[in-house]
Amino acid sequence: MGDWLGTQKIHGKYTNYFTYEEAKIFIKPYKLKKVSDWWKFAKSKSRHKKLPYNPQLKYKDNGWSNWSDFLGNQMAHEINFLEYKKAHIYVKNLNLKGQKEWRKYCESGCKNLPKKPLNIPSSPNVIYKKGWIDWVHWLGTGNKSQTSYEYLNYKDANKFVVSPNLSSTSD
Repeated sequence: MGDWLGTQKIHGKYTNYFTYEEAKIFIKPYKLKKVSDWWKFAKSKSRHKKLPYNPQLKYKDNGWSNWSDFLGNQMAHEINFLEYKKAHIYVKNLNLKGQKEWRKYCESGCKNLPKKPLNIPSSPNVIYKKGWIDWVHWLGTGNKSQTSYEYLNYKDANKFVVSPNLSSTSD
């Protein structure tokens, strides 16, 4: 499809990716140390088309253990992360507005905020599998995540929409 549209992009499902070990060998010369380095690299033209954008998903059942192993940086294994509750309190007090702001804070910091301590993970959803709720809880934004809403099933929603109480889109 990508050839036909001229985008040269092919859906990942149809791409013949490197094996996990081949991918590790391919990225080694780039000396990526942190996950944030990976994301910059993944968005660049240096990323080979046989290298998946989300290796943690592609190799989940085929060799993936963690980012440190993938990037060849074993240092992260030596870090003793804060327990979830303490890290959550620290992050909540940063008053970050959302996940995008969290990523920015982890990668380069934010004005008027201290640098992220090494003992707080950039990917808490991976590190804190036990205790993890969701990003809204982690950041303490108070916003509801889409998964917390209860939706009507199609039949009930349809009854509501076609009821005599609704006569226009503004209702």
